[in-house]
Amino acid sequence: MIQGIENYINLTDTKNEWAKFLNGFEWHWFFTLTFDKKVSDDLAYKQFFRWKNWIKSSVGHRIFYLIIPERPKYKGDNTHIHGFLNGVENEKPYIWRRKWEAMAGFSRIQPYDSSRGASYYLADKIVFKEEDIYHSKDLNMIKINTLN
Repeated sequence: MIQGIENYINLTDTKNEWAKFLNGFEWHWFFTLTFDKKVSDDLAYKQFFRWKNWIKSSVGHRIFYLIIPERPKYKGDNTHIHGFLNGVENEKPYIWRRKWEAMAGFSRIQPYDSSRGASYYLADKIVFKEEDIYHSKDLNMIKINTLN
């Protein structure tokens, strides 16, 4: 589990601290990967890692990730994975959107911009929906140095 988040008095403060924490990393993409049919958690993770490893093979170096799978809450919903990637700064998102869509379902991949609120969106999933978090080992390697 990621270290650095303490218990705060209320959920809003906790969400804001999570968002601030997530913004403290150098992310290149924010994405949502949706499955076009019902899938088990195991298959969802396998598909994500298959897709990520294709990207890794293409770029030729390590890809850092943080993902939050969101499981169906209502009838008709399908699992989807929200997340961030680092190590893809020179890649074209549309290529990897197409790859995901051919493999598993719908995708939305865009360059990460900390001012657009993606970290708050994911923090909401963590705090209010109590979803799981999965991330690369040594995620601190991409932590932004804030000691200027």
